[in-house]
Amino acid sequence: MFDVPGELTGLDAGPDQELDIAHEAKLQGTANGSTEIHWTVIGGSGTIAAPSELTTTADALATGANFIMLSARVGVCPFATDTMKVTIRDLFIPSGFSPNGDGVNDFFEVIGIEVLKDNEFSVFNRWGQEVYHATGYENQWDGRGDAGQKLIDDTYFYVLKFGDRATYRGQVIIKR
Repeated sequence: MFDVPGELTGLDAGPDQELDIAHEAKLQGTANGSTEIHWTVIGGSGTIAAPSELTTTADALATGANFIMLSARVGVCPFATDTMKVTIRDLFIPSGFSPNGDGVNDFFEVIGIEVLKDNEFSVFNRWGQEVYHATGYENQWDGRGDAGQKLIDDTYFYVLKFGDRATYRGQVIIKR
């Protein structure tokens, strides 16, 4: 928060934000007494929908840290500024798990998937045969195939789709 005595008071870009996967953030600034304001992305990437409005959105934010500055002034006085940080966390998809019933790593847990419930998860063996499929995957795969059989220790390949938004592909090792 930054105050210029007698003129601009309460300049605040808002609290820092940490968001899972979503690449859009709501910006809610304050600039009491200002006659001109402007939002600017000064680190990372993104686009401000309405840069001259106190309430707006920033979209197309990069994964990781993005820094957004709110500038405000009264009349022809110099701009005062305040900065906020918007951190976008991406999914964390493990490269292996050990579904052996010991209570540790027994499920293939994709960190952040709870944000995007509209998903489709498929697992394939080394011959390209689909061995597991789930729509609306919620970290429930325990190393069994669709028929309930325990899959052998091996390397498998997954495709995780989030509608038209994103598709992740990779490999996962089952080691009991």
